Amino acid sequence: DYTRVVCPVIDIINLDTFSYIESASELRGGFDWSLHFRWEQLPPKQKAQRLDPTEPIRTPIIAGGLFVIDKGWFNYLGKYDMDMDIWGGENF
Repeated sequence: DYTRVVCPVIDIINLDTFSYIESASELRGGFDWSLHFRWEQLPPKQKAQRLDPTEPIRTPIIAGGLFVIDKGWFNYLGKYDMDMDIWGGENF
């Protein structure tokens, strides 16, 4: 399906110790009423329905510029908004 947009959950490497911290795999993007992006845990019902941790998770929003999308679909949707002056709105 060329209209899918894929966004990873990002693990963490501590900048001082270089220790690895695995992120939860059952997260989805969300936002508050100020339109700030945040990671949210899946509701218990959705967690229980997942048979495989690699199954896709439907989400209303993704983390900014870290995603994969079909180039033709991205162009059709209008690409990034060239009038946006600062970062942050690309999540939507």
